[in-house]
Amino acid sequence: MTSHVRGRELNWSLGAYYLGTFIYIIYTFLQTTLFSTLVPNALFSMAKYICLALFIIRILTNKYIDKQLLIILSGLLMSILIYQSSGDTSIIVLMTFLLSSFNCKLRDVVRIYFWIALVLSVVTIASSLVGVLSNYHYLVNGSTRYALGFLYTTDFAAHIFYLCLTYVYVRGKNLRNVELLIPIVLAALVFLFTRAKLDTLLLFLVLLAAIDYRRLSNLQMKKFNRWLYLFPVFMAFLSVVLSWLFSPTNSIFVKLDSIFTHRLAMGHLALYEYPIRWFGQYISQQGSGGLTFPTGLTPDGINLSYFFIDSSYIKMLLGFGVVFLVFYLSGMINAIRFNVEHQEYLLPLVLGIICISSIIDHHLLDIAYNPFVICVLANNIEDGVRE
Repeated sequence: MTSHVRGRELNWSLGAYYLGTFIYIIYTFLQTTLFSTLVPNALFSMAKYICLALFIIRILTNKYIDKQLLIILSGLLMSILIYQSSGDTSIIVLMTFLLSSFNCKLRDVVRIYFWIALVLSVVTIASSLVGVLSNYHYLVNGSTRYALGFLYTTDFAAHIFYLCLTYVYVRGKNLRNVELLIPIVLAALVFLFTRAKLDTLLLFLVLLAAIDYRRLSNLQMKKFNRWLYLFPVFMAFLSVVLSWLFSPTNSIFVKLDSIFTHRLAMGHLALYEYPIRWFGQYISQQGSGGLTFPTGLTPDGINLSYFFIDSSYIKMLLGFGVVFLVFYLSGMINAIRFNVEHQEYLLPLVLGIICISSIIDHHLLDIAYNPFVICVLANNIEDGVRE
């Protein structure tokens, strides 16, 4: 009888978590589209507080071992200190979401994300084509780039990249040869409509990872064990150091910055303007797209008021602070280690691609794009238990 009651309580607790996740994905995804002009801000605020309440319910009703309980308390304290230092309320929702993911299966959350993101992407694109939403277009360096209902062209490209990556993860070893055409077709469409070269290359990287995962045996994959663990730290270090060392008088850095579409220069400016703090700070940013775009582009495609941190690592370091950056990268390392020790290599490959992507995009902690954000605490192996 007691066991039956406990089972019902756990199911109810898990239901609260999945409902909160469902709402969280939907409202954050819509905020990256021009549906945000049609939906009242009060509705978004209500959705945020409902998610917060559901995640807190999950945290309070979940079952923990001592180590998990210590992480819960430390995480909540960290989020409060970051909020006090930065004034950013998103850290509260993000942290409660991460902490409520204990004892939940990552694969289930990824599946939920995939179907929601697929439906909302199709609806957004279709709405922009039939005139329900505006289809912002930008003339940059002589080429026209389309946002297709999203706030900016790179938002559309990033959604397609993460949607493709999610599909490959869900399909895994069941991915058929014909399905390998999907990243190729998507890469062509992304480049055709957005001219987003880096996102196009990332889609081809997804293709290569899918081919290697299907082709290589576990024994062959073991060769990558040594560097897979430290890949998140290496990518973060590379992003921060290259931005810090950037100099407009150095021809090598200028060429590299051109390849990365001036992300090094923006990162350098951010590191110059904002000090590195333990628990972050408020950072004022001005993008080039959608609702944040009061001045327009010059004929050369330059937004004179532009200041935006594209690197997830630099954004995390400056916005949320050193403590959170160490916490999150440690969680990613542990997720990779846990999977490799169980000879499961799909998630490490996916996280490796996300680590590369995070040098050029700011979506590492954004559930609207990245459902793998919870990998630091959720169960990462089917029917497995996180240590």
